[in-house]
Amino acid sequence: MSTLTSSKTDISKNKEIKTNVIPKENFQDLKNWKYCSKCSSVLYNNVTGHFAEFLVNYVPKGVAPNTVTAFAFFFSSISMVLSFIDCGLNNERYASTSICYISAACYFTYQTLDNIDGKLARKLKASSALGFFFDHNLDSYSISTITITGMSIFGLTSSFENNLIYLATTIAFFMTTWEEYVTGVMNLPIFSGVDEGAYVTICIFIISGYYGSDFWTKNELFGFQLKKLIMLNLLFLSSVFILIK
Repeated sequence: MSTLTSSKTDISKNKEIKTNVIPKENFQDLKNWKYCSKCSSVLYNNVTGHFAEFLVNYVPKGVAPNTVTAFAFFFSSISMVLSFIDCGLNNERYASTSICYISAACYFTYQTLDNIDGKLARKLKASSALGFFFDHNLDSYSISTITITGMSIFGLTSSFENNLIYLATTIAFFMTTWEEYVTGVMNLPIFSGVDEGAYVTICIFIISGYYGSDFWTKNELFGFQLKKLIMLNLLFLSSVFILIK
């Protein structure tokens, strides 16, 4: 009898904890929540968006949108883990051809699944604040995993360079999310890091696999290492994006 009483007490405590996470007065806001976005991306509106619309029809029945989101995060994470194994934690070695190709495939899969999950949720009429929160959180982690993978493939060994690139990508993501929080609209520009930026990165991974990941260090353009030029371009575009936001 005492065991039963204690279990009931635990359950009531858990209910109190759950209701205290989100104030009761905000429950109605969760029920009324609706995702709103404005995507001006040329690539998404003409290619990748239609590709995702086509693929969503082949998602097996019973697969929840959050499951697709979780699988997307898995692919973005596995490339980072493999690059650590291949290159070392401090990028002591250049990435092998296989890791470059695997990273490109993982990023492509992540990007595709990330486009599918929202469309699947709307198709099943299963869009929710929880799904939105889950998707955005895993996307924020994926920004880190993909950026770290890119650092390994580029062979960046300088802490300053690594921190600079990491801050550029994460702050740009943060500003987009902050704008959405303030305005209620996810606004993506004509050249979006989520779409165009993703496929530029995929192409860089493929080129690294074909020519070798040291290609960006050994070759120069206008007297600058290709690696440095790409870094400068990334920093410039991120800075412009942040200023616009």
